Amino acid sequence: MPTIIEILLIAAVLCGAQPNADVRADTATNEYVVEWESPTPRRPWLKSVKIASVASEPIEISPIDAPGMLPNGALVRVLGRQGAGGFRIELYGGYGFTLSAELLNREPFVWLKDLGVIACRRGELADLPGKIEALEERAAEARKKPFRSTSEIYYAWTGYDVTRRRKDDRAFEFAYRLPREPAPRSRDSIAAMPEADYRYFLDRVQDPPYRVMFLGWPNVCQEFGVLSNGEICVSANASRLSGHPPAEHFAVRFGVGDEPRFKEYGDRSVVQELEDGYHTIVRTRWKSDGAAVRAAACVYPLDGEEVRTGNEPLAAFVRVVREGGSNEPLWLKILPDQEVSPIWPVKKIFKPIKNLAAARVDGSTITAGDRVVLGFDSVRAVVASADEKEVLVRLEPDEDHVDLMIPYVAVDAELVGKARAMGFDEALKRTKRYWDRRLSSGARIETPDATVNNLYKTFLPRTLCCAELDAEGDYVLKTSPLVYDAVWLHITALGIEGLSRRGHFDDARRYLETAFRWQGSQGPDSEHYSLWKGFFNTPPRYTVWVWLNYHGWTQWAAARYFLFSDDKQWLNEKLPALVESLEWTVEHRRKTKRENPDGTRPLNYGWLPAGRVNDGATGTSACTDCVNWMGFNELALLLERFGHPRAAEFRREADDYRACILDGLRRASVLREPVKLNDGAFVPYVPGYLESTGHEQNMWFAAVVDVGQNMMLDSGVMPSGEPMEDWVLANCEDNLFSLAPNLADEAYFVGQGHRYIRRDETKMALYTFYSLMASGMSRQTLTTFEHRSWGKGKAFDLAPWAMCNYTRFLAAMLALDDGDELVYCKATPRAWLAPGKQISADGLQTRFGPTIFKLIAEENSIHGEFELPTRYPPKSARLVLRTDGKIKSVAFNEKSARFDPATESVALPIGVGKVTLRAEVER
Repeated sequence: MPTIIEILLIAAVLCGAQPNADVRADTATNEYVVEWESPTPRRPWLKSVKIASVASEPIEISPIDAPGMLPNGALVRVLGRQGAGGFRIELYGGYGFTLSAELLNREPFVWLKDLGVIACRRGELADLPGKIEALEERAAEARKKPFRSTSEIYYAWTGYDVTRRRKDDRAFEFAYRLPREPAPRSRDSIAAMPEADYRYFLDRVQDPPYRVMFLGWPNVCQEFGVLSNGEICVSANASRLSGHPPAEHFAVRFGVGDEPRFKEYGDRSVVQELEDGYHTIVRTRWKSDGAAVRAAACVYPLDGEEVRTGNEPLAAFVRVVREGGSNEPLWLKILPDQEVSPIWPVKKIFKPIKNLAAARVDGSTITAGDRVVLGFDSVRAVVASADEKEVLVRLEPDEDHVDLMIPYVAVDAELVGKARAMGFDEALKRTKRYWDRRLSSGARIETPDATVNNLYKTFLPRTLCCAELDAEGDYVLKTSPLVYDAVWLHITALGIEGLSRRGHFDDARRYLETAFRWQGSQGPDSEHYSLWKGFFNTPPRYTVWVWLNYHGWTQWAAARYFLFSDDKQWLNEKLPALVESLEWTVEHRRKTKRENPDGTRPLNYGWLPAGRVNDGATGTSACTDCVNWMGFNELALLLERFGHPRAAEFRREADDYRACILDGLRRASVLREPVKLNDGAFVPYVPGYLESTGHEQNMWFAAVVDVGQNMMLDSGVMPSGEPMEDWVLANCEDNLFSLAPNLADEAYFVGQGHRYIRRDETKMALYTFYSLMASGMSRQTLTTFEHRSWGKGKAFDLAPWAMCNYTRFLAAMLALDDGDELVYCKATPRAWLAPGKQISADGLQTRFGPTIFKLIAEENSIHGEFELPTRYPPKSARLVLRTDGKIKSVAFNEKSARFDPATESVALPIGVGKVTLRAEVER
């Protein structure tokens, strides 16, 4: 027998021995067969198979007494209470899983197809081949039906609507307890489909009717909210942590009619869009009893575009238009009530506007006490009614529209006059000019997909509006413009990386500088940590919770900033702090590098000590350590490139850290039962937390939704060929990502998408990419949100997080900079190189330096230009030409090059400056 059956029994009966006298009279013998394939290069874990007891019930192991389905096997007798107990299958390399008697008695067989292992009750052995064949036939029959994602099946099963809160309350039951008819694995179904695009998902994912879009200005702590009914909100919550005086809260809703008719928040008949498809200027349209109304809103500073204090006065400039010749009056409803103007999660009014009951028309303004609530032009206005809960204002426009100016904070009459004199049209023009100038200073990307282009553009202003210059002089990139008016430092780090990749280095460096000033300001939320020096965190005034992974995220962002910018002056200034951050990790890893009394290693050997993982959980988590390894590893790469004398030392530490994480995850998986996939086969369960048990039912959010599974993938800690990566992906695809097609509840954690690109699984990558767009944002205003499961209470525009992950995803599709190779167009849709289409990137940052390229597709050819990075030239570069035709020939700089049809790629010449391309295509 090529494999070795090693028997490790704790309180077990040795093979062939009789049960001892202590076994109770009510015990029973449960007999099971375990069989496995012979080892191969693809299945090296079968070099050794160890069967061990996992409970107080002892086990016996003996050879199989009849020929089996697979070449190797053993008979396992579990001696104890009927249906209790179980055993572990421990494989070579630390892999394995646990089988309980309950699972084996419930299932006709447990087939770990990918591992080459199967187990069943002894009496099922003879019929096993037939049962497997029947299972595969049922899965194949299901292939004839249209593919439905895990999400679509979940929603159909629950009947939940997009507006329902806690849509994930049955997700665990669905993933691991619900009997489902066999079907192909999700990845097999997607591989058999045409490539998914954005339109594919529009009928499969409901667009949220309750949404808030924020309008603001970079580094100013004033952000207006525009609700899905066009209502304009001013919130006192925006500056409560910045040290600036909070504004007064109120909202302005628009209506029409002789008797006022207003659209409520969430009314699906109201339609919104962005100016030019991407500007943060919202246009809203609705009809009310035949009267058509449209409104447009933008935000512009009242006292110049320069930010000096972080509390410069902003105003919303709004135009409301009656269409179709209607002569009905327009109406304003001014409200201080937070419940009427929902901006989650603020449950109380911090500073409601005063004196509403005395609201009056004062010339061309409406005032409450000394406060100008809004100004107007070209309209006759009358306060129809007023109390402290609501003001109704009747507007009789001189023309077909009324222009309004709503200041965020109290401003003097001179500024109001200047704003009215500037007017809506000028404010709109200046706003567009300002943001287009900001966009043009960074990397420009154009694809044949307008939604892709618009989302790329709109993320920049949304991210910069999450930032503020606070009263202490810190430039703070917050988590959202208003909803999370605090700092979750991983969101800040993601925003810095995204800005750096886009070439907005001044902005990235400004927010990164603040993170360095905060370094060591307070310690992790755990008794295991007493050393703060070197630890990246947030100061108390901005802190909700101190997550341990803040450290690794900030290291990663700092390394990415340098690798993209090559800012050597900055690096020379920050090297001592960066080295201190590495030393902090090394020092705390030493605390867990202690063996057990019996000489074995604990699961967390070489991990960081347990601590705060996220807002709601503590422990030793894959998320924490994978992120901290990711940041450590990226800094080690930076030191290697910079030639730092300690680079080799920290590289060894990074490699050891990775090895310890992988070892701990493997051994933690051995202790848990496998999970069933769509086709009826099982894979080992890789947990999010080392201290957890089973499939982490009681940690659904912490272990699965809040980056637990994803960061195992996104961090890159799992190298190519690591089988745990396959198991995590399979479990996510078929079981866990039920709240959006192929995505987790928090859609903008997209670790699986990055892994698909690196694994050359382009259809899976594109499915994830477009699912991300349809599932994680409002398609009317491109406003991203955090949770699909929160119903009306979604948290909107956590833009730094979404911007970074979207940009990273798109950049990897266009110019993947992994390792020592640069690959162009590795995962672009075939439709992007259809005749008449073109793809271009100008100034896109890679770890090798900036790059420029353009591809133009014609009927029978593709031609283009490339400027490869020269700062740190890649050792190799490739171009992937994914088309709807056959590539007949390729030439660079008019010299023929060899095209590999198997990979659809061709090697690009290195070190020759500009490269021209011409490829002949047979369509």
